[in-house]
Amino acid sequence: MLDDELPTLLVEAIASAHAPVHTSGPSPRARTRALRRATAYIDAHANEAPTIRRICKASGVSWRTLDYAFKEHFSVTPKEYLQTVRLHGVRRELQISGGEALIADVANRWGFWHMGQFAADYRVKFGELPSVIMGHRARV
Repeated sequence: MLDDELPTLLVEAIASAHAPVHTSGPSPRARTRALRRATAYIDAHANEAPTIRRICKASGVSWRTLDYAFKEHFSVTPKEYLQTVRLHGVRRELQISGGEALIADVANRWGFWHMGQFAADYRVKFGELPSVIMGHRARV
């Protein structure tokens, strides 16, 4: 009897493994809307270094949903996305200043307080220290 049931059970197991997974979370459309709200909020408030909690509240979804949406669309977490926007903000401001601004002041305005970590993150992102953009080898 087991010989007769085994192939059927095996086929059912394989079929159920390939069945579509239904999630109880927000639909892809809802995640996309939340992502749009989150990125707009980040763009408007990046220099304030908002917390992920504030971004979730502004986008109207949970941390998990926001994390999933960012990974799905950008292949990064919301925190990594925010960090990138902030680093680009510092870079833009340093370029505009024409060497007149102090790097630490600009970094602080964008929410970077630990200058060693900021310089390391900046170097990873742009392949150079922030002082290079200022046209000199200033200390960070």
